[in-house]
Amino acid sequence: MKKVNMLMALSASAMILGGAVSANAAVIKEELERKDDMKFEITTQGEGTVKDPDPIKDGGEPEDKTTGPLIPFKGDLAITAIPQLNFGKIELGGKSATAYQGLFMSKPYKYEEGKGAVIDENGEEKQYKPGVRVDDVRGTNEGWTLFASLGEIKGAKEKNILKGAQLKFPSVTISTNNVHAALPADSNGDIHGQASVEATLASDDASHKLMEAAKGTGRGGNQATYFFGIKDDTQPEGYKPDQTKQISLTVPAGSLVDTYTGTVTYKLTETPADKPAE
Repeated sequence: MKKVNMLMALSASAMILGGAVSANAAVIKEELERKDDMKFEITTQGEGTVKDPDPIKDGGEPEDKTTGPLIPFKGDLAITAIPQLNFGKIELGGKSATAYQGLFMSKPYKYEEGKGAVIDENGEEKQYKPGVRVDDVRGTNEGWTLFASLGEIKGAKEKNILKGAQLKFPSVTISTNNVHAALPADSNGDIHGQASVEATLASDDASHKLMEAAKGTGRGGNQATYFFGIKDDTQPEGYKPDQTKQISLTVPAGSLVDTYTGTVTYKLTETPADKPAE
């Protein structure tokens, strides 16, 4: 009898501990922030035109291209995709010029102990659509908010700092997949169909809201894709890019010729969209 009671007690303890681990896995703070260097080159002798780095010459939205590459994570709330921004060569004439981010080539990510998610240099390079994704498998239904900021834009030449540029994220429809082992199969607490927040970033490190999930929403994978096409039967793929749904960079007239980089930082907070940060 004592043996039976002891076994029952041990089983109950295991269930309690197991439940605590699955329901309250600690959020890895490093996975709440991602950074990537935006790149572009300014040239002159042009007429304000842009040489689009998109390898699809005639436009189109290939359906076999996915948003990514996806970033593996071990926590329960994480940024799992960010766009790798490269606006190519921007030719300045006598006025400002705007470039648009098309598809980009990247190797996949891998997870390394002590480093977190890093690019797998041995992986196969593939073409992806730019997008931002947040995965929430906390099981608490508390919601979250994602912000983005742009740091100082520096040229390759010493002391060249670009002022007045604007990086714009348009408002796009969020796609949600909340079918996950940690969530109920009939979960309705997602933000599918909700629009992301339009944000215009200056190089001042100011944070701007990109995506938000109020309490009761945001579970699973939530993705904003910034590459869409509009139907056009005259194009080889039947589509042409819709620039109103693409990330853009506007550079002011009079900018110095140089190759530039600027760090874009994405920060995810556990504070839901409908609750002021403390």
